[in-house]
Amino acid sequence: MLYSGRMKFIALAILLSSQFAWSQDRCSSSISKDEMRDSIDQIKNEYFPDLKDIDLSMKVLKSKVYFLQTSVKPTTVFRAPLRRSYGIQINEKVFECSPTATAIKAILIHEIQHIQDYIGMGTFKFETFGIKYALNRKFRTRYERATDLATLKLGQAEGLKEYREWVYQWLNPRQLATKKRFYYTPEEIDQWVLDNPYSL
Repeated sequence: MLYSGRMKFIALAILLSSQFAWSQDRCSSSISKDEMRDSIDQIKNEYFPDLKDIDLSMKVLKSKVYFLQTSVKPTTVFRAPLRRSYGIQINEKVFECSPTATAIKAILIHEIQHIQDYIGMGTFKFETFGIKYALNRKFRTRYERATDLATLKLGQAEGLKEYREWVYQWLNPRQLATKKRFYYTPEEIDQWVLDNPYSL
């Protein structure tokens, strides 16, 4: 019985240590909401000068699948593009168990690129875009991958790869397959870097 008890203790210790290491891999650190707010403003002003006069709101996103996404306040959809109310919705998990700073920068560039696209759409075009995005998977895939490509061309390959690896750890197999269809995978990002060595 003593031997069995020791073995159980050792097995438990190994399990706990592996879970701790797994948790450490998931969580680079924690980022505060004030720090995230500063990052959004800094990236918007540095990479998207056309958006300098737009105040992007930051709101909590409750989801098990989505971690950052852009939003447009519904009551402002019919306004001129620069007068709509845009925002970034962020899952609490991003604050509690943050990806790396490099990953956060890359995904914020990806999301703010969406808003850059939206200000080029009048009301009819924006509504048509929204319908296609919601109902047509091929259209959504093309659009999200084009946005990933724009992010890569801004030198964010490392960060985008790190973000995808961080996201994948939270998903079940079905959710993971969907993410891999809509967005560049870490392997595809690596291949893009090999094919475009002077783009970094």
